[in-house]
Amino acid sequence: MEQVMTAGFDELYTKYAKAIYRFAYLKTSSTEMAKDITAETFCRFFEYSKKHPYIENEKAFLYRIARNYLIDCYRKKETGGNLVELDVETIPSDEDILKNSLTRELYQEVRSAMRFLKKEYEDIILLHYVEELSVKEISFIHKTTENVTRVKIHRAITSLKKHVTLSENNF
Repeated sequence: MEQVMTAGFDELYTKYAKAIYRFAYLKTSSTEMAKDITAETFCRFFEYSKKHPYIENEKAFLYRIARNYLIDCYRKKETGGNLVELDVETIPSDEDILKNSLTRELYQEVRSAMRFLKKEYEDIILLHYVEELSVKEISFIHKTTENVTRVKIHRAITSLKKHVTLSENNF
């Protein structure tokens, strides 16, 4: 049984490790911290899955673990708690989603504006628009209903637009 579980775990790691790493990196801007968070996320998932072999949405559950671990790190002040501006080329990604969807200038402006958002809104924007998680998956991660998540996505975007528009007037 352990060998079957390990084989499934290896497959799961191969499938989601880069995404979890990218999420952690975007939240911390530290490659070392992102590696640690990714490793700890999968360790915690593995330990949990020994006792609870049926997990309905593994992807969403991995993001929940990573998010909760990040919150723990912020509380312990291991990361400083804020996102910093990143250069587009430093983001590890197979498809480099941000580079293809936004120009460098707009990307930097959005990243700067995100610093003014509530942590929850910043998190929701990253999960939905960068990591491309569904409303249902984000609801699971945040332990809310899908309606509440949709409202928070809308509010996060509205808030982000206000900050981007304000900084646009400063150019």
